[in-house]
Amino acid sequence: MYVKYCVIIKKSFKQYYKALSTTNNLK
Repeated sequence: MYVKYCVIIKKSFKQYYKALSTTNNLK
């Protein structure tokens, strides 16, 4: 269960980082 939780956080963090990078590129 703990591992699953970590994977979900990693995935969401990756998505968030990707969105952040895209926003920075548009500036």
